[in-house]
Amino acid sequence: MLDFTFLTVTNSPFVPIVEKLLTTLNEYHPDITVHVVCVNMTGEEIRYMRSLHKNINTIAVRKKFKKFGGDRKLGPKDKDHEEGYCTSCRSWFMLDIMKKRNKSVFYLDADVFLKGPIDDLFPSLEDADFMIRSKNLDPKMFKCNAGMVWVKNTPLNRELVTEWAKKTINMGISWRSNQWTLDELIRENWDRIKYRDFPLKFNGKTNNPETILVHMKGLKNV
Repeated sequence: MLDFTFLTVTNSPFVPIVEKLLTTLNEYHPDITVHVVCVNMTGEEIRYMRSLHKNINTIAVRKKFKKFGGDRKLGPKDKDHEEGYCTSCRSWFMLDIMKKRNKSVFYLDADVFLKGPIDDLFPSLEDADFMIRSKNLDPKMFKCNAGMVWVKNTPLNRELVTEWAKKTINMGISWRSNQWTLDELIRENWDRIKYRDFPLKFNGKTNNPETILVHMKGLKNV
């Protein structure tokens, strides 16, 4: 039986976005725990997060950054801002859940939402060590969009997610560093893992009317 939890990350500007993810998860999968990393959010905002899903665990993070926001195109050159932390921290919180709660993790960006139940995806998740929104499936050229990442809870995968977190910290906390290090991790370990791409019905692409999981484009949709 598939034993997993959802994970997402948000900050104050993303409250109008993440509420759609949490309300649709509550509508279609209320019994699956959702862990929400809340970066520099007020107590009122965190209480609001808790009101959106009946099985939610909020993780409050208080950190000071050099600046807020930044030029997303610069990636690792544009370090240490809140927006970059929100996109980078998924790997160490994912690892924490896998170790402490002994569960697999399905990470979804705050700007993902569901149009219906995703039970039909569960058999594919069970069969995969990693399932990621890919851009290039050539093992030597693998590239991804890290907005939807499934990791099965296995000893090897805990080792790999540990490496992913280290790679990200070494590269520098920034808008795309966690995604770029995930690309590198998958390329380096392609022959050690069972990788599966998202089926068409769940690939998250906004130009695919069939997808039940939809990955939007952040604050542009507010």
